[in-house]
This record gives sequence, structure tokens and C-alpha cells, in this order.
Amino acid sequence: MEAVERCLDLLDDETMTQLASRLENAMKTAIGLPSNVACARILVSFSTRHNQTFRPHSDRFLKLMEKRVIDRNDTISKSYAEAAGYVSRVASDDQILQLIKYSKHLYFELEEDRHRIASGDIVYAMSKHATDRFNSFASDILPFIFVAKHDSNEHVKELFQNTWNENVGGSRAVLLYLKEIMSLSQAHLDSPRWVLKHTASRAIADACTALALPTEGISKSNAGIIWPALQKALGGESWEGKEVVLAAFVRFVEKGSDFWKAEAKIGSEITKIIVREAKRQNAGYRQYAIRDLGKVSAARTDIDMSQTVLEIVESVVEELAVAKDDDAMEIDGGDAAKDEKVRDKTLAGAAESLADAVNVELVQDKSKLAAIIEANSLFANAGCSSSRSR
Repeated sequence: MEAVERCLDLLDDETMTQLASRLENAMKTAIGLPSNVACARILVSFSTRHNQTFRPHSDRFLKLMEKRVIDRNDTISKSYAEAAGYVSRVASDDQILQLIKYSKHLYFELEEDRHRIASGDIVYAMSKHATDRFNSFASDILPFIFVAKHDSNEHVKELFQNTWNENVGGSRAVLLYLKEIMSLSQAHLDSPRWVLKHTASRAIADACTALALPTEGISKSNAGIIWPALQKALGGESWEGKEVVLAAFVRFVEKGSDFWKAEAKIGSEITKIIVREAKRQNAGYRQYAIRDLGKVSAARTDIDMSQTVLEIVESVVEELAVAKDDDAMEIDGGDAAKDEKVRDKTLAGAAESLADAVNVELVQDKSKLAAIIEANSLFANAGCSSSRSR
């Protein structure tokens, strides 16, 4: 490589044109690891030490590298992704936009994990080695990075997470690109691939949580952008990790009251969603949903949900009490439900939900309060030691 680098020092415009054709042919025909890595290394040298001479040829090679970054050899793939980052320094705006588009294609349209890893490698290399160019296309790439950093594959997640952390500070960027993030996420909630559906759902939840600061509420305009996507993300059956989306929904209700209080239809939909989620039979998910039912009830200061909560809690507690005696539960996620910790968390959540549900100012029928107090005996019968009362 040292010998090659010394030869490159002799380049001028004419010899660069001749060498570019030879290098292109080598990239297309090279099979071995050393040859491919050397081609990538030469492109890095072109972009750093001979950028003026190389500039007229940069678009051509940036396009050519699209096929090389998905090589099945991880080292070759990463080498070309790194080179693409360097070449982005001297490439045209149109070609960089094409590279960003290609990165999104790799992530959203190709199915293997290695394709999403290659996408992350390209984006990270561009942000690291062509920072100025990366920043100039922030609106095109940052919403995509935000969504992709919620991937279920730890390697993919780490690549995009590092890119986001090194180029963005705090929740301000989420607010700045909220429309784009919600639009991109919502577009993939209907994807037939579970990895994309779950990634999009987690991205929506994270964006909602980022705006729901402890000292501030979510503005009506921002809540209006978040609501359709959040509503859609909570639809469908339960899945492992969905409790993160439900927690974001709770924060939305707590911090977005100006939005949902202004429209009765939305308030009604919020009630419908939380009741539906609390009634789900997946035991691993229900331990969170039953607790969040109470949190939403407490946040809904405009209505009294105590009777609805009482009916759901009674059903859950009685079911768990019977299950303890029978030592069997014929529901989704039965294996998880048999676990004593899951059962205890569900009962504790039910107790908290029952306590949170009472809105004394709105309860006109005092018999409801008596019924809720009487329901505490259910927890003792179910063997729950974690219940609390208010």
C-alpha cells in the first residue's frame, strides 16, 4: 500500500482519467479480500490527498460503491462504506442525495440484517468523514436515522444511535423534524416485516416521550402531529416490547390535555384504546397495561373511569386467583403468566390502577367508592402483598 500511495503522488488530471478506468475495472472484477480493501483504500486516498484531481470522477465511484457495500464479506462491505463516507466530501449534491436514498432502500426494502448494517455503516461513515456535507443534508437524513436507531438488531441500533448522538443534541432535533419522523414511521407501521413495524412503533413512542418533558406539556400543534401515528402504533395485537409504546401513550395523555380536551371524539378514543389494551390476554404485556389503565384514569380529570377500571380489575384478579389454585392458565403467553413475578406485578398493577381510578370530585354515586374499597379483599384472596390503597 505504501508503494501504491507513492505512485498516487504522481497523479495529474490526465493520468487520473486513465487510472480511474483501471480502478473501476478492478472494483468490478476483484474477488479477494486484499484487492477489494486496497481499492477502497485508494478511494480514501483520492478523497483526502488528491481531492481536486479526483473530484470530476467522484460521482461515478460513489455510485459504483453502492453494489460493493453489500458484499457478503463484512470487512469488504465495511471498507467500501468507509470509503463512501470519504468520497462524499467531494461528490456532488445530487449524488449524495442518491446515496442517502440508497441507504434508505437498503434499510427499508431489503430483508437481511446485513443490508441494514450496511445502511448504518454508510450513514455513520458520512457523518464522521464528511461532516459538513452530512449537516447540509440533515433534513433528508436525520429523521431516517432517528427511526432506524430503534432497530431490534443491536448492531444496527448501535450504528444509528452513535450517528444520532454524535450529530444531534437533546430533544430539540426531534421537535425540529417531528413531522418527518412521524410521517416516515407511520408509513412503515403497515409493513409486512415485523422488524420494521416494531422499529417504527418504538420511534413514535420515543419521539412522543422526548416532547413530554416533566416541566412542560405537549403543545396542541405537536400533539396533533403525534396523535394519528401513536394511535396507529397501538393498534393490532400485542408484541414483546409494546409496553414502551403504551407508556408513551400514557405520557401523551398526561402532557397533551390541551389537545384531547378540545375534542370530545379524541377523548373518547383515548378511553377506548386504554380499555382495549388493559383487556388484552397476553400476560407479559398485561402486567404493564393494567397499571397504565390507572395512570390514564388519573390523567382523565374530565371523566370518571372508576367503574370501568373496577370491572376490569375484578376480572383480572379473579382470573389470577383461580389460576393460582389450578396452577394453569389457558391464555396467550401462558408460560409468562405462570411465572410468579409476572403474576405479582399484575396484581400490584391492578391495585395501583384501582386506587388511581377514583376521581372523588366526579364520583356522584358513593356506592362506587364502597365497591372499590370492598374490591381490596380480592387482592388478599389472590395472595397479593403489594397492593396499596388511597
